[in-house]
Amino acid sequence: MPTQILYELMNYGSIVLVVAAIVVGMVLTRGAVRKLLGAALVVNILSFLLSGVFPGWIVVTSEVTAFAYGVVQWLLAVAEPLLLVAAAIVGATTIRAKDATIAALVDKPQDTWTQPETSPDPRLLAD
Repeated sequence: MPTQILYELMNYGSIVLVVAAIVVGMVLTRGAVRKLLGAALVVNILSFLLSGVFPGWIVVTSEVTAFAYGVVQWLLAVAEPLLLVAAAIVGATTIRAKDATIAALVDKPQDTWTQPETSPDPRLLAD
């Protein structure tokens, strides 16, 4: 019996940690990243609910139902990491674009002009 309690505690604890991490990410971001994290949160919760948390919640009556249930679980298992990776990529490109914009505004343009060799030294010219 203690093994079952430990298993349930680890199962629910990991779900709570993942959901909390996604929620914190949603609070700290905005725009497309927030939407992608929200979609990942919904997928995570659906996956958790369909994984057999509530016994008897989904009744598998035929092979077709079992196949459809397996396909839905597979799609949810694939969708969550893809959404999280997409959120990371969108966030990184957004940050890179903002950094480039700030750098363009702050950086001084480098002086690339040089005195032509054939022109006289301006210090030697009369005022």
